Amino acid sequence: MKRVAFDLGNVIVKVDWKIFFDEWSRYISTDVREFMRNIQYQQDVGLINMDKALSGITGNDTIKKLKVAWGSVITLSDDIFSLLEDYKERNYSVAILSNIGSDHADIMRKVYPTIFDGAILHLSYEVGARKPTKLYFQSFLMENPKFIGATFVDDLLDNLTMAERFGFKGYQFNLDNYNKLSDDEKRLELLQLRKAIG
Repeated sequence: MKRVAFDLGNVIVKVDWKIFFDEWSRYISTDVREFMRNIQYQQDVGLINMDKALSGITGNDTIKKLKVAWGSVITLSDDIFSLLEDYKERNYSVAILSNIGSDHADIMRKVYPTIFDGAILHLSYEVGARKPTKLYFQSFLMENPKFIGATFVDDLLDNLTMAERFGFKGYQFNLDNYNKLSDDEKRLELLQLRKAIG
């Protein structure tokens, strides 16, 4: 069976933090980037969710509004979703390897449930480790050794470098860059991605 692994953020889904940052600035005077620095790692490894992260900062009404904005930062790329579904239909073993907190994972399951359907999930908040640590890739390959040699598509070079140390074939794909291409250039980029996957 053929195999391929994908990252989520900036590969399958676009993440527009500006939506959350703008909503934050409407209600809270402290720097949102400092808030993000403080919670990002904890969220990714499952130590904290947005309710807990926001509870000491603001009240319940604002928390609800900020959680809506937090969920709104994710939008699906139709092109990459179609590619993902095509590989599933062709009986590829598809894995999703993502640094993601429980809040965004829950939103993905509700809003874009078919992304996860039929895929092997290795989500950082469930694993307790995040890319590009060794533990993240070791834990995935211990459960899924057949993925050694598979193509792994991610937007970040550090993640790909570590993945290659564990036997993946890395392919860098950046959804922000892809979205700026002309239609012809997008077709070429998708063709190159398909060629890399095999």
